[in-house]
Amino acid sequence: MSLSKAKNKISFIQPLPFSLKKVKELARKYARETSDYSNAFLYNDSLLYHSSDTIDFEDKTFKVHIFLNEKTKQEQKEFFLKTLVLLEQRFKNKTFASLKEYKNYRDNEIPAKYQVFFKWRKIDKKIEKNRRKINEFLSKNGIFVMANNSNLDKMQIIDYYRSKDDIEKIFDVVKNELLGKRLRAHSKESAEGRLFVKFITSILYSSVSKTMKEKKLFKNFSLRELMLQLNKIIRTQIKKDNIIFSELTKRQSKIIEAFDIDWEQKHSY
Repeated sequence: MSLSKAKNKISFIQPLPFSLKKVKELARKYARETSDYSNAFLYNDSLLYHSSDTIDFEDKTFKVHIFLNEKTKQEQKEFFLKTLVLLEQRFKNKTFASLKEYKNYRDNEIPAKYQVFFKWRKIDKKIEKNRRKINEFLSKNGIFVMANNSNLDKMQIIDYYRSKDDIEKIFDVVKNELLGKRLRAHSKESAEGRLFVKFITSILYSSVSKTMKEKKLFKNFSLRELMLQLNKIIRTQIKKDNIIFSELTKRQSKIIEAFDIDWEQKHSY
């Protein structure tokens, strides 16, 4: 929480991992309250539950919000339990003479992240589910915990948290769609110039994507396909004031109309 030490106060929202003991304790403490119907609310047609408390880090106290997404919880639970059942079928009738023999089998046959959910039973030499670890894992499904240092309410917290995904997608677009990997520039000025062009391009990309979503163009085109369609429009200049455009196809006309482009004024674009 080093941001809290900044001279000028910087507001932040920090998702907290369940690897922290304090976060596990909060999730257990509010497990019943967070799933109580009286704490339910709607966010963009999603049913969420909310509780709040405080948490201490480095002698500072922060507001903490505990959210539960019921749909996500059920989906995660089903996927997790199906995976355990499929793994269990592999060794259902197997026996292991010793713990060492079991561990050797486990390390080679059970994916690392699922090993903790099984244990060797000395009585009959078989593998059984580790119920304590399974219940502990299931208790965290669908729950996310976020700390912040300002007076944001639950709706504002969710808004900011969800917008993070949009920002990550923009960076992914710049890196992959717009070929923004290594700059390979020979000077600081050249690198900054290229970054500026990428920045402007990402703004245009986001604007085009927004219109495509609003006009439902993604049903017929990807953004790249849309650009390729427009790229086929041929502009021919015979004389200074004699400019001719190729005839629009049906698909091109649909795109022009969706973006509210007045084709009669095409010479001004």
